[in-house]
Amino acid sequence: MTDFKVFLTYTIRYRSNTLPRSHLLVYRALLLLWLAAVTYLALTGDQYPLVSQINDKVAHGVTFYLLALLLDFSFPGTRFNGAKVAFLLGYGALLEAAQLATPSRDPSFYDFLADAAGIASYAVTIPLTKRIPILARRWESGG
Repeated sequence: MTDFKVFLTYTIRYRSNTLPRSHLLVYRALLLLWLAAVTYLALTGDQYPLVSQINDKVAHGVTFYLLALLLDFSFPGTRFNGAKVAFLLGYGALLEAAQLATPSRDPSFYDFLADAAGIASYAVTIPLTKRIPILARRWESGG
């Protein structure tokens, strides 16, 4: 158990050769806020004008694109790899499963596919993202 704690501490705190600690904290705070907002919106029956005016599948894709970006930037010591994709897909599947217990929401396999498309879109656009000066630092060395 001690080895796992050391690994986790190293991964979370120290494994960034490219971003200052203050940037990591901002990205991680944004990731947690985005996860909380997405979870709330996915499980509540409330309708919000901005969200309800966007096509549902487009909203899923954009949401998971941003989740992928925030997750990748929150942990820049590793590439955007299978573990990050698995976490995001698991989160999307968990949201859809949780909607089974929510009377005002219905789960949809197509929502899950839109989530996966958003994640894949991020992976495909990484080469373009690397060219945006304000974001390029994430890839300067490693990850």
